[in-house]
Amino acid sequence: MANIFPFFDARRQVSKRLALSDMSDCEVMQTTRFPRDVVEELRDMIGGELDRHTRRSHLVPVETQLMAALQFYATGSFQWVVGRNCGLAQSSVNQLLTICEGVLGQLDMAINSRKVSAYALVRDTTSHVLRCIHPQAN
Repeated sequence: MANIFPFFDARRQVSKRLALSDMSDCEVMQTTRFPRDVVEELRDMIGGELDRHTRRSHLVPVETQLMAALQFYATGSFQWVVGRNCGLAQSSVNQLLTICEGVLGQLDMAINSRKVSAYALVRDTTSHVLRCIHPQAN
């Protein structure tokens, strides 16, 4: 009875995850449409938000999550294709895209608020300089 399924292995197979260190600069650019340094900076900026603490033994690394999300956004491909390229299931890609959208949306709002405050600073500085040059203008 034990020899009915001799090749059946009940252990879970974990695919090789996509890692930034395993890719050349050209591959990173083709995959994400961003240079390596930009992807690394993004990883450093939002890595804490994507890092989830779980009791599971096969946690998806932050780098793989970010690479999968950037690849999906860059190519517009199906989630299962991105998952196959990154070593993830389609359902995992779907979950991480939901998380990444929220995190990147918060990052976008923070960047836009910095742009507005930087613009206000430049505008105030420029008006101050103009007042110094032409005091009778005001």
